[in-house]
Amino acid sequence: MNRIILASQSAGRRMLFERYFDKFEIHPAYVDEEKVTDKPSRIVVKLSILKAKKVSEIFPEDFVCGFDTVVVCNGKVVGKPKDREEAKEYLKFLSGKIQSVYSGFCIVNKKINLFKYGYSKALLKFAKVSDEWIEEYIKNNPVTLFAGGYAIQNNDRLIKILWGDRDTIIGAPMKKVLRILNIKIKNL
Repeated sequence: MNRIILASQSAGRRMLFERYFDKFEIHPAYVDEEKVTDKPSRIVVKLSILKAKKVSEIFPEDFVCGFDTVVVCNGKVVGKPKDREEAKEYLKFLSGKIQSVYSGFCIVNKKINLFKYGYSKALLKFAKVSDEWIEEYIKNNPVTLFAGGYAIQNNDRLIKILWGDRDTIIGAPMKKVLRILNIKIKNL
């Protein structure tokens, strides 16, 4: 079949896939992200692998793409907040600070024995925001779906990318993913 499967429910990743692919399917993978601990680059890779492998069990002939993203600020790993209260804590903590964003990926196609993974990192500065802005943002956005409680695609003016690319911050290092998929699809 050789379909492209996005193993994520992320609106940002969906937007990226819509930009780069004419056709793809979405089949989110649900894994216990709390159980994976390590340094940030390994966390995102391990979770991406778990997600891609899980969905590839259902779609062994297709290109299954799993992803994960974490934000790191002052040595603290910040994933998706559990609830709105934790999102408020995260946003207060991240306000006005430089932070790293790690986005991992894994692409699996069991039929052709494809198993590729990796990550990209970006550095950004988050604007200083008020408590009122945080309250309003939490009220109007699905903050528990975003690493750090925020999404860059909705807030370009709040974030200055210092290095790295926007796709990595959104949650998918698409340059690396496209390179792998283009090579493999052309060789089928």
